[in-house]
This record gives sequence, structure tokens and C-alpha cells, in this order.
Amino acid sequence: MIPEGRKNELLAILKQHGYCSVEELAESVYVSLPTMRRHLAEMEKEGLIKRLHGGASYLSQDTRILPFDLRHKSMVKEKMQIGETAAAILQDSDHIFIDSSSSCLCLAKAINPSLQLTVMTNSIVIAQALSEKGHISVELTGGNFDSYSMSIFGSEAVRHISQRHAKICFVSCAGVDAEFAFSNSTEVDISVKRAFAAQAEKVAVLLDSTKINRTRFYKVFDFDEVDYLITDKPLDQNLADILNQHQIEIIIANSNN
Repeated sequence: MIPEGRKNELLAILKQHGYCSVEELAESVYVSLPTMRRHLAEMEKEGLIKRLHGGASYLSQDTRILPFDLRHKSMVKEKMQIGETAAAILQDSDHIFIDSSSSCLCLAKAINPSLQLTVMTNSIVIAQALSEKGHISVELTGGNFDSYSMSIFGSEAVRHISQRHAKICFVSCAGVDAEFAFSNSTEVDISVKRAFAAQAEKVAVLLDSTKINRTRFYKVFDFDEVDYLITDKPLDQNLADILNQHQIEIIIANSNN
């Protein structure tokens, strides 16, 4: 395990320079190249840096992707309310897609166990949660397994999804704003989100209020590709007007309960 002091020193170097090679970093803290590669692998697993092109780059707080267990601990109450509200949309015998977001895990946990559903997901954690509900048939996508997020991504996952059809897909992203629509901090899972949306009759985006009026680097969906936005607080009037213009139904969690 990398010493905390060395980790902080490496983060400071990367924050200052943006990108450094493995050789530069190893020389800076006086360690061997194999040791530095192990350090960088550990720091990437923690979501602190991104390894690329023989080195590493610093990830700001705005662009880091937290491990799944940490993401799931953020805004728990609000995400559970969103999940419960989204689950109320479901009807018996529905075929649905669920992406690997922490908000969608809350949806999976909230599904009425008496419903008979067919679900495809790219999340190992969500598949496990659904397996506890006796009337739900669960299918995982094929593809490349990412132990960091406990999810499956890649071209094989997209191909697998393209051979299925759903009444509705439930996905999340990192932000929505009036100009850029729905966006994400990373592109790794965008192809899966878009594949789910392409094969579904309706698209529901689950976003807690910390992601409203936030713009990220990668676009996920335009407004005209989304049918529902489910969140935990009322939107400001400008964003609400734009969503209404695009016929996106805004559902505030528990507003009808």
C-alpha cells in the first residue's frame, strides 16, 4: 500500500503539472519504476488519477469518478426517494433496462418484489439486488468487466444490448443544464447508456439535485432523447421550461405520495 505522505506528494506534483511520465514521477519521489507503476495503479483505483500514455494525469474533484461503494453513500436519502418514485412507473410484465449508476441501484432495491419483470443491466451489484426478488428475470450484458465500478462496458456490451428491446430504460449521468442537456464526467459508460436508450421505447434519467444545472465534459443525451427526468427537488423555472418544451416529464420524488 502506498504511504499516505507519498500519495499526497504525487498528487501535488500531478496537480501542478497536469501530466507526468512514470519516469518523472519515480525520480521525483525516489522510487523504482515498478514501484511507481504500482502506486499509480492504486491511486487510479481510488479515483485520484488517470493513467495514460506511459504516465498519469491529475483528476480534479469535478472530473473524478468515485468507486461505486462511495458513490452509493452520497445523497443516499435523496437517491432512495428517486428510486422509489421511479419504481412506481413499472407495471407487471415490463421489460426494462437499468444502467450501473448508484441511483439506479436504489431503483432496483425499491422495485415491488411481486412484479414480474424482465431486466437487462450492466451492473453486477444491481443484478445481485434484483436476484433477491423472486419474480424478476435478470440478464447481464456481455462485455468487459470493470472491477472499479462493478460494471460491464465495451463494444460487446453495446452489441448485446442491440439485440434486446425494452419498454423503458433507467439511466443516470453527472449533470443536466439548459445549454448542454445531459452530460457525464467520463465517456467510459456513455456508449452503454446510449445503447440502452436506443433500444427502449422511453428513457428515464434519474438525477439527484446536486447534478441539476451542472455541465460536464461529455454529452450523453440531447433533450429530445429523454422522456422523464426524476429528481428530488423542483427545478428552476428556466430549466423546467426547456424540459417542458421538449416534452420531458419532470417527476419530483415523492411529490405524488
